[in-house]
Amino acid sequence: SATKTDFSLKENTKVLISSCSLSVGVYGTITIPFTSELIIGDANITLNTTGIRVFGKLRVGSETCRLRNSVTITLFGSRNQTTFPAAAYVKGIEVQGGTLDIHGQLFFPTWTRLASTASVGSEWIYVQDVVNWQIGQKILIVTTELKDSRDWHQNEIRTISSILLAPHLGNQITAIKVSPPLQYGHHASKTYQAEVALLSRTITIQGNPETSEPTDTTPVACTDPESPSSTFPCPNTFLTGFGGHIMVIGNSSIGRVSGALLYRMGQTNVLGRYPFHLHLVGESGAKSYIRDSSIWRSFYRCVAVHGTSHTRVSNNVAHDAIGHCFYLEDGVEEDNTFEYNLAAHIHFLGPPTDSAYFWSQNLPWVYQDTNLLLPADVSAGGFYITNPNNTFVGNVASGGWSGFVLPDFASPVKLFRNVDMTPSSRPFQKFDGNSAHSTGYWWNNGAAIYVGGALEHFDSSDQLRYNPGRSSGRETCAIDPRSVGGYCPAEDARWMVFTNTKVFLANRGLEHWGSRSEVLRFEAADCGIGANVFGQVWIDSMITTCRSDHVPEFGSGCPIFEWQCTARDFYFWQGFTGFQWYDVYQSHIITNSIFRNCSDTWPHCIWGCEDQTAFVFLTHSDQFVPEMMQATGNITYQNCNSQNLWRFAEYM
Repeated sequence: SATKTDFSLKENTKVLISSCSLSVGVYGTITIPFTSELIIGDANITLNTTGIRVFGKLRVGSETCRLRNSVTITLFGSRNQTTFPAAAYVKGIEVQGGTLDIHGQLFFPTWTRLASTASVGSEWIYVQDVVNWQIGQKILIVTTELKDSRDWHQNEIRTISSILLAPHLGNQITAIKVSPPLQYGHHASKTYQAEVALLSRTITIQGNPETSEPTDTTPVACTDPESPSSTFPCPNTFLTGFGGHIMVIGNSSIGRVSGALLYRMGQTNVLGRYPFHLHLVGESGAKSYIRDSSIWRSFYRCVAVHGTSHTRVSNNVAHDAIGHCFYLEDGVEEDNTFEYNLAAHIHFLGPPTDSAYFWSQNLPWVYQDTNLLLPADVSAGGFYITNPNNTFVGNVASGGWSGFVLPDFASPVKLFRNVDMTPSSRPFQKFDGNSAHSTGYWWNNGAAIYVGGALEHFDSSDQLRYNPGRSSGRETCAIDPRSVGGYCPAEDARWMVFTNTKVFLANRGLEHWGSRSEVLRFEAADCGIGANVFGQVWIDSMITTCRSDHVPEFGSGCPIFEWQCTARDFYFWQGFTGFQWYDVYQSHIITNSIFRNCSDTWPHCIWGCEDQTAFVFLTHSDQFVPEMMQATGNITYQNCNSQNLWRFAEYM
């Protein structure tokens, strides 16, 4: 039997693992030399090991021959018995100059959306696509509530017990019977629909159950000093997760993963130990990818792209992850593609924004320490975009502090801090068809898509610090502002372009504290403010539904009547605005847009909706008033009070 003994394949050999090849127990570190290959056959195989070093080739299926049988690789190791910093192969698969191929059966689509609302107690759900999912597989039905955190959320994992086509509802509709019945309702209407995702795969790479899970999981909920009725995830808990990881290192390494489940992966606050990590692959990133896969219960991130360009992250599902999920690390990562990925139930590290700062734009600096390796994780979201010069198409983020987080990077950080560039000045290659919801809950200015915050090295030291609040240093430009003295010449000015974007169930739909943006074909629903943008902005073909037919659960779990809960718990029921005209130095044009249900007659306002309008002017003093240019054209109002479309806000 295997007894955690390390062994290496012989040079110039190919070793095939079949269903009867392995001994019972746990192998030590398995090393595959440069000239050798380890091939796992298409059979029901379980491999237990403390780590794998890939200098040659590890093949678990191929791009043209995906495995249909159940293959499970379990990585063993304990945080308590590990000396840090540990080698990359410790409880991981390290690819160092070699090739990793993992290819399981293709299940399509990897995620879809509900075709109709799923009610509490229902055994059947209806989805918008024909799927090839299988009975016995696990699926995720994503929340359509405001709050999404460990202490209160409505994401549900269920087992498929039957699958049928539903032609009476449409040619592309599938009926799925789930077990057990749903505990919560999940909304679907013309305005927006809950996502449904497949978690199971034929190939599983996982951390061992005994020592991967965090041990510091209580208490799950802490009470807010402002109100003992209001709860939030406790700080300094869930810091001991120690799952497996995959790390592809250097420009001669290749990592190709498709159709795999990465389960109990990632090591909380351990640098570089993420479920799938392309590390300093450089311009060779085009040879590597992760697609059609599932990342479930990650203790640190989901997919990390670090010092790597030209890679592709496609059609993946990530659920229940700590820290920023789909992650561009240091700010130099460019020409990568993130497409059709779903990130759901994302957990920030540390406490949420202090309720005392809920109404403030400016927040305190947060500093790197042993419990917070990356201070930006206090605002962890589904997608962390340190450099916009990449492509983002068709992605969805649910939960987290924000859905898409674009912090201000005046310079790259960490390994690339001496690179002479301004990451935040880069325009998008493409940002199209992305969506975010059930996020931006923890702060009045928290947004489904948040262009703000700043990460930097403190006093030129190695220590990082992060401010999640307002940051107005972003100057989108065709050239790097550093090359012309730190500013962007008018002829080189560029706009951040957002197209076909949908946001819902957030305090802010889009919060953009930059200089220039174009927002084209934008939908916002059930937000405190549909959009709040700075600088020179053109918004065209916007549909803002201030309040839809979906009413979330009152108080988001806060059991006491509204005035004994914190502001974040009842903010949704306090009011709304379709669009906010900001004060000084703004040039905004809104054309061909629709405002729906921005009415002062919405029946669920707890103090009445007399002040709720489609537009609000921020006129908080005689020194800071709307100026330069505020213009509209071809605006349609549907179910709005024609006598109460505009409001002048007198914020003090």
